[in-house]
Amino acid sequence: MIPFLIKAAVVAVIGAIFIGVANLTVIYTLQTAPGKLASRAARVAVKNFGAAFEKAANEEMTPEKVAKIRLLIKNAVPALMPFAEELRPLFACPPAKKIG
Repeated sequence: MIPFLIKAAVVAVIGAIFIGVANLTVIYTLQTAPGKLASRAARVAVKNFGAAFEKAANEEMTPEKVAKIRLLIKNAVPALMPFAEELRPLFACPPAKKIG
């Protein structure tokens, strides 16, 4: 009977270790996944913003479109504030001339 109890205790300890490791893995995944998703979403948003900005620069602007862009920029200001220092040189120099 003692060999059975020893084997059962060993199996229980190994099972507890596996459950503990699985628990830590799940907790780590739940803590890091939102950050990774937010980072990916931010990269996609920046890519889309750049493409939309380039498209807008190459098109003719109507007054309605200018008003819409101003509203979109005004709404995007809180998200762009961390990048303000990097964007500041763009506004300090004269605008570039269109080529083509």
